[in-house]
Amino acid sequence: MTILQKAAEYFASRLEADMWDSAGDLPKSKALAQAEKQLEAYRNRANSTQFFYAVCEQALWLLRGDKRAELQQAGVQGFSVGSMSEQFDTKGRRSHIAPGAWIYLQGSGVKAGQIK
Repeated sequence: MTILQKAAEYFASRLEADMWDSAGDLPKSKALAQAEKQLEAYRNRANSTQFFYAVCEQALWLLRGDKRAELQQAGVQGFSVGSMSEQFDTKGRRSHIAPGAWIYLQGSGVKAGQIK
């Protein structure tokens, strides 16, 4: 089974994956390859299944082109437009990592009988 087929299985049961569904195979392959490179340093944080799911979430995030993520990566911690304001709190997550990917990379939160 190819990585695209495995990713298709993952996204088949995931809500809000329209961007993945509408993308062609080449953009999907590129997104998966880039996602894996971006998350490589975190591979030891999760088992192989969790790491693959994190790669899938990261790939979807890359395909979506999240503008808020771009602002966070540029160092913006908050902004205001008129009466609307927004503050960013990544809760320890690096700004270049998708929130969905971070969930898988953090694991269950249970270590030696204690909650992190």
